[in-house]
Amino acid sequence: MEEVEATLLEGGIGWLAETILENLDTDMLEAWIRQVGLADDTKKLRSEIERVEGVVAAVKGKAMGNRSLARSLGSLRELLYDADDAVDELDYCRLEQQVQGVTWNEPEDTVGDGTEHNEDDPMEMVNTDVPTGSKKRSKAWEHFTRLEHINGEAPKARCKYCEKELRCPSTNGTSVLHNHIRICKRYREASDQPPNISSAGDGAPNGNSVATDSSVRRKRRRTNEESTQHVVANTWSKAVFSNRIQQITRHLQGAISDVLRLHGSDAFASSNLCRSTTSDLHLMTSSLITRKLYGRVADKKSIIELMTEDSDSVTILPIVGIGGIGKTALAQHIYNDPTVERQFQHRIWVCVSNNFDEVRLTREMLDFVCQDKNEGLYSFAKLQESLMNSIKSKRFLLILDDVWDNMNIFRWNNLLAPLKSNNAKGNIILVTTRSMSVAKRIGTVEAIKIGALDKMDFWQLFIACAFGEEKYKAHKCLSTIAGQIAYKLKGNPLAAETAGELLNRRHTVDHWYNILKNEDWKSLQLNGGIMPSLKLSYDQLPSHLQRCFLYCSIFPCDYRFVGEELVRTWTSQGFLKCGHSNRRMEEIGQGYLFDLVNLGFIELVEREEPTLRDQTCYAMCGLMHDFARMVSRTEYATIDGLQCNKMAPTIRHLSILIDSTYQRDPCNEKFEEMIKNAVPLLRNLRMLVLIGKYAFSVSQSIKDIVQKAQKLRLLQVCSTYTHPFGQTCNQFDPLLCNQVNPTHIRYIKIDNGALPQSLRIFYHLQVLDACSKPYLIMPNDMDNLVSLRHLVAPEQMYMSIASISRMTALQELHGFSVQVDSSSETTLLQSMNQLVQLGVSQLENITARADASGARLRDKPNLERLRLSWSQSLSQDKYENAREVLEGLEPHNNLKHLQISWYNGATSPTWLATSLTSLQTLRLVYCGHWQIIPSLERLPFLRKMELRSMQNVVEIQIPPLEELMLFEMPKLERCSCTSMRDLNSSLRVLKIERCPMLKVFPLFEDCQQFEIERTSWLSHLSKLTIHNCPHLHVHNPLPPSISVSKLSIINVPTLPTFEGSSSGTLRIKLPIYFNYILNTTSYQLSTLDDKVLSFHNLRFLTGLKLYGSQNRTSVSFEGLRQLNCLKSLELCSFRELLFSNVPSELTCEDTSGANRRAFRSLECLEICVCGITEKWLSLMLQHAQALHYLSLHICNQIRGLSIGEEENSQPNPIMSAAGASSLGYPGRDELLCLSLNLTPSLKKVSISYCVDFTFYGNKEGFAGFTSLEELKIMGCPKLLSSLVQANGRWLLPQSLRELEIKYNYSIETLQPCFPENLTRLKKLEVQGNTSLTSLRLHSCTALQELIIGGCKWLNSLEGLQSLGNLRLLKAYKCFGDHREHGRHLLLQSLEELYVDEYSQETLQPCFPRNLTCLKGLEVSYTESLKYLKLQSCTALEELRIVFCESLAAIEGLQSLRGIRNLEIRGCPGLPPCLVSLSGQGYELCPGLERLHIDDPSVLTTSFCKHLALLQCLHLFNCGSEVERLTDEQERALQLLTSLQELRFERCDNLIDLPTGLHSLPSLKRLEIAYCRKITKLPEKGIPPSLEELDITGSSKELAHQCRTLASKLKVKIGEEYVY
Repeated sequence: MEEVEATLLEGGIGWLAETILENLDTDMLEAWIRQVGLADDTKKLRSEIERVEGVVAAVKGKAMGNRSLARSLGSLRELLYDADDAVDELDYCRLEQQVQGVTWNEPEDTVGDGTEHNEDDPMEMVNTDVPTGSKKRSKAWEHFTRLEHINGEAPKARCKYCEKELRCPSTNGTSVLHNHIRICKRYREASDQPPNISSAGDGAPNGNSVATDSSVRRKRRRTNEESTQHVVANTWSKAVFSNRIQQITRHLQGAISDVLRLHGSDAFASSNLCRSTTSDLHLMTSSLITRKLYGRVADKKSIIELMTEDSDSVTILPIVGIGGIGKTALAQHIYNDPTVERQFQHRIWVCVSNNFDEVRLTREMLDFVCQDKNEGLYSFAKLQESLMNSIKSKRFLLILDDVWDNMNIFRWNNLLAPLKSNNAKGNIILVTTRSMSVAKRIGTVEAIKIGALDKMDFWQLFIACAFGEEKYKAHKCLSTIAGQIAYKLKGNPLAAETAGELLNRRHTVDHWYNILKNEDWKSLQLNGGIMPSLKLSYDQLPSHLQRCFLYCSIFPCDYRFVGEELVRTWTSQGFLKCGHSNRRMEEIGQGYLFDLVNLGFIELVEREEPTLRDQTCYAMCGLMHDFARMVSRTEYATIDGLQCNKMAPTIRHLSILIDSTYQRDPCNEKFEEMIKNAVPLLRNLRMLVLIGKYAFSVSQSIKDIVQKAQKLRLLQVCSTYTHPFGQTCNQFDPLLCNQVNPTHIRYIKIDNGALPQSLRIFYHLQVLDACSKPYLIMPNDMDNLVSLRHLVAPEQMYMSIASISRMTALQELHGFSVQVDSSSETTLLQSMNQLVQLGVSQLENITARADASGARLRDKPNLERLRLSWSQSLSQDKYENAREVLEGLEPHNNLKHLQISWYNGATSPTWLATSLTSLQTLRLVYCGHWQIIPSLERLPFLRKMELRSMQNVVEIQIPPLEELMLFEMPKLERCSCTSMRDLNSSLRVLKIERCPMLKVFPLFEDCQQFEIERTSWLSHLSKLTIHNCPHLHVHNPLPPSISVSKLSIINVPTLPTFEGSSSGTLRIKLPIYFNYILNTTSYQLSTLDDKVLSFHNLRFLTGLKLYGSQNRTSVSFEGLRQLNCLKSLELCSFRELLFSNVPSELTCEDTSGANRRAFRSLECLEICVCGITEKWLSLMLQHAQALHYLSLHICNQIRGLSIGEEENSQPNPIMSAAGASSLGYPGRDELLCLSLNLTPSLKKVSISYCVDFTFYGNKEGFAGFTSLEELKIMGCPKLLSSLVQANGRWLLPQSLRELEIKYNYSIETLQPCFPENLTRLKKLEVQGNTSLTSLRLHSCTALQELIIGGCKWLNSLEGLQSLGNLRLLKAYKCFGDHREHGRHLLLQSLEELYVDEYSQETLQPCFPRNLTCLKGLEVSYTESLKYLKLQSCTALEELRIVFCESLAAIEGLQSLRGIRNLEIRGCPGLPPCLVSLSGQGYELCPGLERLHIDDPSVLTTSFCKHLALLQCLHLFNCGSEVERLTDEQERALQLLTSLQELRFERCDNLIDLPTGLHSLPSLKRLEIAYCRKITKLPEKGIPPSLEELDITGSSKELAHQCRTLASKLKVKIGEEYVY
């Protein structure tokens, strides 16, 4: 760990030094420093910083193991942080003076002399420079010299004490002068104090940099009605800054000397980087298999299939994944696969590692192909000649293992030159690498990216590593610990090996528990372990990428980062380095992000939040996150629930994650104490991120942190992290920003509707993210934020900023609306030349081209995205100037993305097709009068075009695009293109929707017409959507390629409906009646063959669902054989289904096993409402050797089922239809035979509503399927009666775990039996079997769940007492051992009991020896039940009694103190019983957490006063007499102090909600459903703790009132949230 920390320390020093020098070199700051007289001081500081860079280079790698040197370097780093803060404060003063219009004139000869000015009180001095004859002016003028007017500008005043110049429009006095005198006086007073050279103090950042004028602050408090502590601008004192810089410089000199002394050198000559002492930990690999391959079956199969194809050139296939994920293991198993061995004449294995030495690699290749020829050869050229001659005309496989990103393409090509000259076909180079950029650079086919193993495969690997064998039966305690460790390993195979090796040393609970507790597998000292493997990748990162990577560690594992936000946070911390690049910071940051993704440190993930739209999301997952936290712990920390390491004083980046544990106990004192204890240690904090939901006490501690952390650069209050319980809301105090020191803050993200007024002096602020809340209120003087680059706010809020043109650093301005009669407003955009994204709306208010030209869009070279829009509904006179206005808005030719909306000119602007030479995306939306789209051939970079609702466009010409989208084009008839071949090769996304007249699209004609091979047709297309284009004909089969991720075809002639992808699941549906007129002939789609389906492009398809039509339909069997990866097949709604193109060798009854490969991956086969015959179904089953699940639903053409041996082993006993008929058997085409070749794989069978299904076979039936685990027979009375013997015995396989028998009315007695009386049956469900009278369960000894329902004549449950493992019993009328007085002796193991339609008056569950595990009891719909006796149910936790109308008493309720959930509905006699018991002083249900009732009379003070833990109260369907709660019920409700959720549902006559609702202290959620007479909330309002209000089926009045609360809490009306 010392090595990691030393590396981080050295990298931090280098980064800080580079940052400080870059900031000092900024032109504006450098000029200002010269102007104010600090050039000499900063020059000396710069000199020491430059020395620091050389010193760090000299001692690089030597701090490891040298604690004294490490401590000195740590001190040096702290001084550099101080220097960075000081330079940052200088820049803040510069910005402050810029905003306030203050200038500084300092004689050049006094620059940096450090002398202090006269400290006399300025208010007592007399001004002698006031011109004679002037009017009497304010006394403030006595301290200023009035400067003459220059070029008609307002006069200026120069302060006599600090020489500042201030604009002063009034010569008789102004508040500007008064305010300055106050500030100036405070600075002179402050300069008497010793300057604070360290920014580690607890006060202002420079010791005296924040003035707190009390009168000004009081005035602001009165104006803004908010508390502010840091709203006063930073103040300026040359003397203080000079002394501070000088002292920092002196301390740096001392620190550098200490480092050099400890290093053993007093001087150094250069700053060249010394070689790292870190040893090369790369492990060499070989082709020998070291362990069994777990998982990766599909990857291995697809790779070998690709390798066996014959290609003319060398195929380079990369395998990509992070360290330890199993790339080498997969390559080893591929290398040694028998199929691969037979395929290649030479197999070569070379471990490349990070030493890409062409000579060594070539020599190692020669060792495999000609061991004798390379001895004595040292010339690279000779080695390559020898290699080329040795493999000439021979097919080879070369595996290059562990290739790193330290070679260029020229060295790569040199290495492969002898291999590429080989003229043999099918040569393969398999490359394993951690870098996606390497894979993209060298691969000739798409890389195979492998990730974590799935749970089952990983568990088998982990057990094998921990115990030495995967089938080891471990002690329960060890298995529990193993499961916890396995979860932490995140599916990484090397992590499993690392942890397994440690665990396998001793199989004791103590040893394993210590490994779990200490997480020993994360040690960097384990040679070959997972963490050293990840560190190898980390060490290869440049220092700037290391810092960006470590930043992500303060967020939760798998946290979703939005790419743009992540880059902005890096920018705020100074992690991005421009150097001499002209690129924007955001572009550089995107490059960093791209590099981290390619190198596997961060993953690109799917968006989970729909509000993110097209934004890209990333995550740091699994062990990579663990590694980052381990490496970053000296500067980055997380307080995460109760998990927090000791906080180091060097921490500068902190996140506080309030997890669900804390949320369940908001008074968690330990967590709050943890935050309070951290406050004193966080004075150096630069970043604070809050995620989750916290109580007031924690909120106060967070305020303390912000007050203490005076160097904060980032404050993020985030509510986007979803906890395991789905809670995403966040409480945020908007006044928290007022605690922030404005000097350094760069980034603020808050999720609240109010922004504090203190923002106006945050001059360094670069990012303000207010989460686009619609009710956002902008503070005054927002235009002071001259550094603001990104403002995330509702579009309408931008125009509320006065003088927005002053915010020249702004890069996005989405909501610039031209107001009525204010067409000159566009001139506000003139100076905003840093804009990258701009949206201008209401362009109808611009009346002349000159006004539009005033925006000077042509002069904005950074503008990349432009959106121009008119209003939707305009009168005709507003259209007249539209084209001229659009001409005047010509953008710079650097524009990349353009959208024009609601433009109603008839023609396009001249600049659209000629000037925008960099344009990549064009969107024309709702431009109804536009008739002709100009040719776009002169736009070479145009890649994406969308045309939507262009009502008058008839024809368009398409350039070579990657994405084309045509929506709602009612008159569009024809699309053409200049180069069919270019468009075919470039197109990636094609969407055409609702174009009813479109007839011609160039790429949909027959391939032969435009000389493109069918295999190359749209071969790069990934998304294809065609909807409702009834005249558009597609003459080529779909999908066009194997990489189609989305295919959606609806209402297109000649094609069925397609939905899905070519490598996932594809749904194909034929129209019920399909009859289109094509070429004047009738056409019916009746065959799914290679003219409709491109089967060869579906070879990676995993799921296929075919839905048929009323026509006879045939499916190409030969085509289905090509679906090698198909796992699931569903055939549904075919009137008659046949197979065509069946090879003759497959129709023979003696088909050998070798030929049964058509469905070799098929695991699930479902046939539903399908007219398929036995012949074709049997053919499918013969080839489904891996079938796991078979489902037959309403297959009426099959009448019989037989189970027998494989068909090739003996003739079928039913050979002729005549013979079968004479015996009463169904015909051959009606009898389905399940051969026993399915025995090893078949696990689940479901047969439903095949009413004529009858079993023909021996008595064993399904017992021969020894792997069968689930059997379901529903609505098949003939089948069940033919399987069950006359005495009710039914022989079932020992492997069966679940048995369902539903709606089969053909048997009276049922007795499941098993061979040798051995059974694994866990669940038995018998439903709707109306003829069943007896159920015998003697053999079902392993049964855990027994569900019986709808068996009205069932009166005997035999063998129930033998079910010693039964956990759940759901009984209908009959259950248990019925004894007198309603006593039923139940099993001691029973945990849940459901009783339905019980027929006795008394019900008393009893248990052997009064020992019970029963936790849940439900009694429902029992009209005759009067007494329920629960004295024996002492473990009961949930009690539900529903619609027991005669039930009047529950005996023993007062003894059931463990009940947590109670529901009583439809039992009019029970509420009086509860009231009576509680009135007698019984403490009923003291642990109750949830109460569901339909009679509020239960709510009495005597009952509710004991419900201290109640969290949820649900009132459902209260009686017609209940209009409001009574006073007694209101008082009782107030006693429920822990109530968090209150729900009123279908209380039809309820008029008023409880009047004391506002007093419920813990209420968080209120739901009102279908209570239509409630028209308002209580007069005293809702409780302040309420977070969510859910209204469904309510009155309009109530809904309207609730909408007004959407700014304060979550409001859901119907199915939608209100914003």
